[in-house]
Amino acid sequence: MTDFKDNFMSKYGSGVIVPLLVLGMGLAAYFLMLPKYKAIQLARDTARAKQAEFDTREETLKQVQALLVEYNQKKDKLKPIDESVPTAPRIPELLGNLDEITRQSGMRITALQIIPAPTLASVAAGQAVSEVKKTEELLGVTENLAILQVNIELTGSYPTLKAWLQNAEANLRLLDARVVVADNIDEENGTQGFTLKIQTYYQRDEK
Repeated sequence: MTDFKDNFMSKYGSGVIVPLLVLGMGLAAYFLMLPKYKAIQLARDTARAKQAEFDTREETLKQVQALLVEYNQKKDKLKPIDESVPTAPRIPELLGNLDEITRQSGMRITALQIIPAPTLASVAAGQAVSEVKKTEELLGVTENLAILQVNIELTGSYPTLKAWLQNAEANLRLLDARVVVADNIDEENGTQGFTLKIQTYYQRDEK
């Protein structure tokens, strides 16, 4: 019996044990390497996700840069619009414009008032409402537009008044003369008083 076992092991022992050893070593290596493989795979997935996020941010940055380039290209074209219909009342700037126009025209300001344009709700009873209705119609077809009314009294002559109106029309700030009333000519110095109602505009904050 012993001889049979010895003969069996001598013939088949290496053929059985060696594959078992190889299989065992393979299984051991598999279980040892599996956590590392999973870690590597997780790292690769994380890297892909970060790369995708980076690509998205890079594309967004490119779009923002393109918008900035487009804005800078159009900024000079948009500037006259901001000057003619600014995004705020800019009263000091408006006063400076009126003073400059008056000096260029050879006239003199004797009275000046800047108020919000009257509405039908605020106009006094008995006053003409035709101009107020026109103002309300204008506000009704525009968004975020506000109107200021400039009541200004000037002293000069008819030629200087014409020059004043021409300078006002050429001014970057939009000045719309709605009413012009002339007083009698002063016989002593030849000057004349004029009362003007002017509308100017600005863009209201949407908030």
